[in-house]
Amino acid sequence: ISLHSWNICKAVKPFILRPESRINQKGREKRNLPPIVNTTVKIKDKYTAIDIHPDGMFLAALTQSGAVQLWDAKSCVLQQTLSNGGKNSAKSCSFSENGYFFAVSGDEGCKIWDLRKNTVAHDFGNEKCSGVAFDKSGKYVAYCSGKTAKVYNVKGEWDIVQTFDNKSKKGNHCVQFLKDANGVVVGGGDHNLRVFQ
Repeated sequence: ISLHSWNICKAVKPFILRPESRINQKGREKRNLPPIVNTTVKIKDKYTAIDIHPDGMFLAALTQSGAVQLWDAKSCVLQQTLSNGGKNSAKSCSFSENGYFFAVSGDEGCKIWDLRKNTVAHDFGNEKCSGVAFDKSGKYVAYCSGKTAKVYNVKGEWDIVQTFDNKSKKGNHCVQFLKDANGVVVGGGDHNLRVFQ
């Protein structure tokens, strides 16, 4: 990294998103931080995944206890907390291309939230899932669990399009679409990336 780039990076002050801050209101004003709006929520568990909404207005953060937090990216305020169905870890999340749908996978299974209605649009069951992703068109969603990766049609009736069997003895950990949804890449616990087309 060049010295010039380092100086630019060094000048940017990080801001920590957290529901409860120890800095009082005057201290926040001196630091040019937004005012504290929500001070009632206490988060003590660890974060496991983050995704940014397509319009950049808010972000989603998952926790080990299964909570799904939706933050306002501009005001840095926690807007809403959704449940992934239990107290076990939520591990992966993905917004659809238009931001209408939001997928969450974890130890409680995989769910698709309709953010317009604030309801679960589809529940894939309670099978442990470690990775989930929408393709760039928003037409498909893929999730991986155990030794398989499955692709579903979002625009239809959540029909299954393809199932890919992974020979990894340690299961799958993450999944992502190739360009134009021509296939998926699956990361396994055996230190291998597998491409399925």
